Amino acid sequence: MGKDEMENKDKEKIEEFKTVDAKEYENDYEEDEDDYEEGSSKAKKAIIIIIVLILSLSTVAVLWANGYEIVNFALNKVSESKNEVEIQEENVDNTEENITAEAVDINTIYDMIHRMANTIIIAEDGNIWGKDEITEDNIDKVLYQLNGRDEYLDTELKKWKGLDFSNGVEVHNYVWTKLGGTIGKAKSLDEQSIETIVNSLSE
Repeated sequence: MGKDEMENKDKEKIEEFKTVDAKEYENDYEEDEDDYEEGSSKAKKAIIIIIVLILSLSTVAVLWANGYEIVNFALNKVSESKNEVEIQEENVDNTEENITAEAVDINTIYDMIHRMANTIIIAEDGNIWGKDEITEDNIDKVLYQLNGRDEYLDTELKKWKGLDFSNGVEVHNYVWTKLGGTIGKAKSLDEQSIETIVNSLSE
């Protein structure tokens, strides 16, 4: 083998190595490029996931902080509205009860006075509906229940406490009118009954 042959073989081997090296380099480059693209794709996914997580956590934090206040505010408003409605309903109920109670109470008092006055008057038509004895306790009871709601009766019934029944016709007809009377209007005093009552109360 000559020198030329050896050089040719060396050249062939060098060419062969170059070809093998070039192929290996090319394969390594392609693998690296694939790895880079794959890594780049994974990095993009990781960044997107991190951004989504940050946004989600921020939203949750904001909603939690403000949401509590918003829900609490809404619940308080509903509760306040409900309380206002209950108070208004209660006030309406109380007003209706007070008006009814006062009307019933004053009419009951008028009836008590009317029944006591019936014992000391003579009716125009002779009809007298119900009688209650005039006693110091009954007069005191009526005055207490009136409690200043009817000044005229307060003044006139205090005269009865002093054994002055001269106003009997006026007192009777006053309460008789208040009660809507149509039968049994007083025309005069029953002097004999008054004398008996005065004697009884004087003892």
